[in-house]
Amino acid sequence: FLGGSQYKEIPQSVPGVQTLLGVGRQSLLRDAKDCKSTLWNGSAFAALHRGRPPELPVNYVKPPNVVNITSARQLTGCSRFSHIFPSSAYQHIKMHKRILGHLSSVYCVAFDRSGRRIFTGSDDCLVKIWATDDGRLLATLRGHSAEISDMAVNYENTLIAAGSCDKVVRVWCLRTCAPVAVLQGHSASITSIQFCPSTKGTTRYLTSTGADGTICFWQWHVKTMKFRDRPVKFTERSRPGVQISCSSFSSGGMFITTGSTDHVIRIYYLGSEIPEKIAELESHTDKVVAVQFCNNGDRFVSGSRDGTARIWQYQQQEWKSIVLDMATKMTGNNLPSGEDKVTKLKVTMVAWDRYDTTVITAVNNFLLKVWNSVTGQLLHTLSGHDDEVFVLEAHPFDQRIILSAGHDGNIFIWDLDRGTKIRNYFNMVRKSKLSFIKTGFSSYDSLVIKVFLVLRNLFDHIVSVSGNPRIA
Repeated sequence: FLGGSQYKEIPQSVPGVQTLLGVGRQSLLRDAKDCKSTLWNGSAFAALHRGRPPELPVNYVKPPNVVNITSARQLTGCSRFSHIFPSSAYQHIKMHKRILGHLSSVYCVAFDRSGRRIFTGSDDCLVKIWATDDGRLLATLRGHSAEISDMAVNYENTLIAAGSCDKVVRVWCLRTCAPVAVLQGHSASITSIQFCPSTKGTTRYLTSTGADGTICFWQWHVKTMKFRDRPVKFTERSRPGVQISCSSFSSGGMFITTGSTDHVIRIYYLGSEIPEKIAELESHTDKVVAVQFCNNGDRFVSGSRDGTARIWQYQQQEWKSIVLDMATKMTGNNLPSGEDKVTKLKVTMVAWDRYDTTVITAVNNFLLKVWNSVTGQLLHTLSGHDDEVFVLEAHPFDQRIILSAGHDGNIFIWDLDRGTKIRNYFNMVRKSKLSFIKTGFSSYDSLVIKVFLVLRNLFDHIVSVSGNPRIA
C-alpha cells in the first residue's frame, strides 16, 4: 500500500521496476527532493574520494559544465573521462569520405596499427590500401585468384596478410608493397588469419584456419621477414565437412582459441618451441561461430548457434565457463520489441568492452545483450536493428561505447553504461539498402567505401565497405 501511494505521488522513472530500497526515483524511501535535478558547484568537482573524482549523483540529469571540470582538474590533477566527455558527444558523427573503390563485393576491412591506412579486401581478388585522412588510393596488392576472405596486420605494422577462397595466404610488405610470401598449406578456403601479438624474441607466427578443418602456424623472422615454407599444422576434422570458422589470440600471444562447426573449442599454446594443442572444450551443442579473448587476462568468450555464449577461464587446473543464455530476459514490463521474434535463438557475434567488465552478444532475433562478465548477469537488452548483426566493435579506449552493424544497413553507436542508443546511420546508396557482414560490409547496389570521421582523435575513424553480396 505504501509503495502504491508513493508511486502515485512521485512517478517511477522506469515503469515495471518495483524497487523497495535504494537511491533516486526508484526508492520506496524517496521524496520530492530525490526527484529534482542536482547541480554541483566547482568545489564539489574538485573533491576526491579515495584518490578518485566523485561519481555524479543519480539525479544529476544534465552533463556537468566543462569549465568546472577543467578547473577542478587543475586543483586535483585528475578528472573522470565521462565528466569531460559525455557519451552524448558521439551524436556528432558525420560522414568523412565516400569512395567508389572496387569492381566487386567488399567483405573485409582493416586499419593498420597507426590508424592512418585502411585496407579493403574484395571479391575482385584485390587488396587496396587507402589514406584515412583524405581517402586517397595508396596501393593495390595483387596476386590472389579468388575472393578475399580475411586480412590481418602484424604488431610491428610492417606486414599485411590476406587469406582467400583460392586456399592461399599472401603476405606483403607495408613499406614497399612488395610481396613477401605465398603460403600454401590449406586444401579449402581460408576462414580466418591472425598475426600472433607476442613480441618475444625474433620468432613470430602467422596463423590461418580453413574450411578444410585445419589450422596452420606459419613461422617467420621479424628482422628478415622470411617465412618458413612448411607450417606447423593441426588437422581438426572429427568428421567429414568440419570447418574451423573463427579464431582469436590472447592479448599476450601465448594462446589462440578456435571455434569449429563440430561444436568444439580448441586452445593452442605458443610458449613452447613449437605450437601445441592443450585443450578441447565440448560444452556447446551446435556450431561455434565466434570466439574472442578479453583485452587483459586469460578469459575468452565463445558464441554458438545453440543459443548460448560462454565466458571461459582457466581455474583449478581446468577450463570453467559461465553460461550466458540468450533466452534470458530483462525484468520489467517494457520488453524490447523482437524478444520473441524467433523460436530458436542463435548467437551471431560476441565482443568485450574495452576494460572487459561486460560482454556483448548479438542474437538472431536482432537484439544485442549486455552481460556482466564476472557474474553472467544480463544488464541491458539493446534493440534497434531490423536484421541480424554481424559486426561488434568496442571503442579503443572509452569502455562505455560499442558499435554494431548488420544486414539491415544500420550502424549503431551504443552507451553500455546506460543501455541506450547514441547514434545510428542508415547506409543507403541509390535507394538501395546496404548490409554489413563480418568485419566488412556488402551492398545490393554499388561498391562504395565510406569513412566516418567521429570526433577526430577521440574515436578516430569508422570505416564501412560495401558491394554486391554473395551470402552462403
